[in-house]
Amino acid sequence: MKRVLNLIFALAICFSFAACTDDNNDNYIIDVRKSEDSMRINVSVPYVEGMSYVNIFRRDDYKDIFNIGQIIPASKNINASYIFEDNLVFDNRDYQYMARFKVNGSYKTTEWSDAVKLTQNAPIYTDDPKPVLSSDECYFSYDAETATLALVPAEGNPSDSITLPTESDFSKYNLGLAVSTKDGEYSTVFKLAATGASYTSDTTPVLLRMILTSNYFNKEIVLKGVVCQLVSKKYQNPDEEDSPLRYTTVQWTAPREIPVKSDDEYIDYFTVTSTASDDETYDFSDTGITNSKSAKINSEKDYSLILDYSD
Repeated sequence: MKRVLNLIFALAICFSFAACTDDNNDNYIIDVRKSEDSMRINVSVPYVEGMSYVNIFRRDDYKDIFNIGQIIPASKNINASYIFEDNLVFDNRDYQYMARFKVNGSYKTTEWSDAVKLTQNAPIYTDDPKPVLSSDECYFSYDAETATLALVPAEGNPSDSITLPTESDFSKYNLGLAVSTKDGEYSTVFKLAATGASYTSDTTPVLLRMILTSNYFNKEIVLKGVVCQLVSKKYQNPDEEDSPLRYTTVQWTAPREIPVKSDDEYIDYFTVTSTASDDETYDFSDTGITNSKSAKINSEKDYSLILDYSD
């Protein structure tokens, strides 16, 4: 009888997890459930050998897919587990989650979790939180010679801006600009404005040659939009000074699409030439996720970026 009960308990634990990437490896699993106060949905993932980070993807009512965040371990710890808190959710919607592990230069992707729905006390938004444009007619202008992006106000406006949402508390977020190579191999997000600040048409243009890594040079680049970004540090003992860092989480909202013009013509992509710095950037590619219906491993390409914001 004891063995039977143990077997039943083990099966219950397995079914509570979202998925694993293959029958022989139970490490690639995620556990998705409501928080105790039902204000958010928590996604728990383990550390696996060779893991550099893991991205969290969300599907809303079985439709729209967003890369909503990333977990970066501070050190190797096979006994560690990490929690991603998703509080940008609505009441009475079905949310599913998927994790994509970056392990030894390749992606390992879980299945979609079972649907989770909050029915009370969840934060209320009129729509998925996104950066706010002061005018729908403003756009980014790309200067090929200087490789810069500048926000241009609508005709007749002295200035336009991109701001954080006014709903809820986004004071700890910053605005991030998401770009991707046209082939989807590389994608990144970099800071557009300081925490809590807006980005205006009076602000210094974005100097792409100073920000992008060499992976993006001489390739067609697509502007995916502007996101709200929150970076949080999780310490072993939060109440103790100098406590060791356990892991870092990065959270993103859905992107706000903004058109790009060059020489007064709308363009779908642009090319940056010359050299780049080796500054750390975010990986915003969509490899292994967009059409994923079940667990799979994509190891055909070597993705070298540290932080992954692909969708």
